[in-house]
Amino acid sequence: MRYGTRSDWAYGPHSQAVSLVGKGNRVLDVGCSSGELASMLKVKDCTVIGIEYDKEAAEKARDHCEQVIVGDLDRIDEFPFKRNEFDHILFMDVLEHLRDPAALLKKLRPFLKAEGTIIISIPNVANLSVRSGLLFGRWNYTEYGIMDRTHLRFFTRKTATALVTGAGYSIRMLGVTPGVPILSKVYRRPFLMINYALSKTFQTLFATQFIISANRDVNEAGG
Repeated sequence: MRYGTRSDWAYGPHSQAVSLVGKGNRVLDVGCSSGELASMLKVKDCTVIGIEYDKEAAEKARDHCEQVIVGDLDRIDEFPFKRNEFDHILFMDVLEHLRDPAALLKKLRPFLKAEGTIIISIPNVANLSVRSGLLFGRWNYTEYGIMDRTHLRFFTRKTATALVTGAGYSIRMLGVTPGVPILSKVYRRPFLMINYALSKTFQTLFATQFIISANRDVNEAGG
């Protein structure tokens, strides 16, 4: 999603993912970019395997990952992992860039431990900033954010949760990154707290992203 804002801020997707992962776990970071999130997890004694499309970014990520696989997530048919290998599989700001995100979620499901979780950050196209633009006939792409010009897919809370459950997972937590338009560029703590509280209460209107944590659905074939 490429926000152009600090990735380590308290309510940002990376900070929330690190909190959900915890310490000492084996993690697959799908779309690991240059390894910024992996470096945060490494501090917590996690072992991180990365997958990245961009070769230059992947080379940088190797400083923080045990291994980095370079490839197009829409084209990789087989992954060199063991069944039930990972405690967590992360899809941070990546599914909206794929032609078939459901297929990837299904392909990677067998590599998640039975008690493990996937953690997803995915943009909310129903945010007030996009709604107000549509009201006046605007659908303008940007360099980063919800309307990032590299996004191929767009999601609301309903369609994001349907994507996850349809791929064979059971949602255990749905959170947000804050996105009240007038407050989103203010990083002073009181405004951050207000922004987050409003976004958490009125998710479909103010969330910039949804943060989804889900388990493998054992009732699904291959689960």
